[in-house]
Amino acid sequence: MASSFHWPDFDLAVREFHRILRPGGLFMALWNTRRYESNPLLVEIEDHLHTLVPELRRVSSGRSEFCATLTERLAERSEFEDVLYLEGLHTENQSPERYIGLWESVNDVRVQAGEERFRHFIDYIRERTAGQPVIEAEYLTAPGSRENRNTRRRPPDSGRGAGTGRTHGS
Repeated sequence: MASSFHWPDFDLAVREFHRILRPGGLFMALWNTRRYESNPLLVEIEDHLHTLVPELRRVSSGRSEFCATLTERLAERSEFEDVLYLEGLHTENQSPERYIGLWESVNDVRVQAGEERFRHFIDYIRERTAGQPVIEAEYLTAPGSRENRNTRRRPPDSGRGAGTGRTHGS
């Protein structure tokens, strides 16, 4: 399950994943969080968003509360064995059109901002990225996996991120 695991009811979804996976099968939740802090232009764009929508609370982002507790929540479930958290950084050079298109697909920002503020935000991005050949966007990709209970491995910041899990026999 990619960056949409926050939409279904967590308990029902985990039970359904367990039901449809073969015994020993793996479940993986994956987020691809944009890390804007290393690019001054992206910092400016994020700051503008929070000026426009000060009440913004991310729901679908890897920076959301859902993702912050996902590894622990999966580890507590009886349907899966050991949780493994992994993450990796990578950079993607995006055209301004692609960068804007990615923002246009961010439903939680659109809904919370409302159409008028969201349109203003997209227009601001268009102005700030005009003439840029590429926008360097850094991402933190965080998949995790669940294996067996006797080899539990946790990162130093184990409360964050994604996880995958191997099912118990059914």
